[in-house]
Amino acid sequence: FFLSLIYIAFRAPGKSGVAPRPLPDKVQRMTMWAAIIVYTQMLLGALMRHLGAGLACTDVPLCQGKLWPTGVHPNVTLHVVHRLFALVVLGHLIGMAIVVARNTDRRALKALAIAAPILVCVQIALGILSVTTFLDAVPVTAHLGVAATILADCVVLHLAARGPLRARQTATAPTTGLEVAA
Repeated sequence: FFLSLIYIAFRAPGKSGVAPRPLPDKVQRMTMWAAIIVYTQMLLGALMRHLGAGLACTDVPLCQGKLWPTGVHPNVTLHVVHRLFALVVLGHLIGMAIVVARNTDRRALKALAIAAPILVCVQIALGILSVTTFLDAVPVTAHLGVAATILADCVVLHLAARGPLRARQTATAPTTGLEVAA
């Protein structure tokens, strides 16, 4: 629902009659993958929350003294996957920010691109705070809010990178060869 609202708001007709040109394919791919991996990370977080795995690892940065504990309950593994995938998200968003910044002169897009990895750093700090406060409502709620902000940032970047919707070509009726010239 949230992404549908962003799409509708982004595609609504604007006041300026000049539509920006699409960015290179590489930028479009990077922003698309950014949105996908952020959404995947959010799904992992939701799964962790609903399975009660939020406190499966209470030590930071390791879990039970290891980077990847073995022979543990699946909730512990899920928690570790969520933590480690956050580093994948951070790495991709840093790369995306660099690619976007190098391929556009639009300051708003550069700002959104640079904001994404900064927000992920805030998100990681909130995740750590969520664990160290034993899932206090304020850091947990902020953790979810920043995740939604990162997702919105990536989706808007992708929509902007794609440029305006292409005009649909009108289909012409097939000719039968029996047309009469006027």
